[in-house]
Amino acid sequence: MAEAVRASATEFKQHVGKYLDVARTGRVVIERQKRPTAVLISIEEYVALNPAAAHVIDMLTEEFDALVSRMQQPAFHGAMERAFDASPEALGKAHQRALKRHGRQRRDRERQGRERRGR
Repeated sequence: MAEAVRASATEFKQHVGKYLDVARTGRVVIERQKRPTAVLISIEEYVALNPAAAHVIDMLTEEFDALVSRMQQPAFHGAMERAFDASPEALGKAHQRALKRHGRQRRDRERQGRERRGR
């Protein structure tokens, strides 16, 4: 493998697309204060180094695809328009309702799990 390309964090932020292209075939060492801080590698190299990552990447890809699919449905467009037109107070109330709903759903899942385990 070719020698790693080095970039300061500032240079990396300003030219992230360039370094993403470099990472497809090599490594990019990102430095802060002239000290190595992170390494950017291709997804193929990452999966080779961490085989369990393939499952996580597949799961995240499926979640992303499902989210994009939901966002393309007609009802979503109307919901987004209503959200952008809503007052800060209305958004706050909607957020509070969602938190309560999420809490109830989590409690229900925990209860169902306990029932399945016979507790």
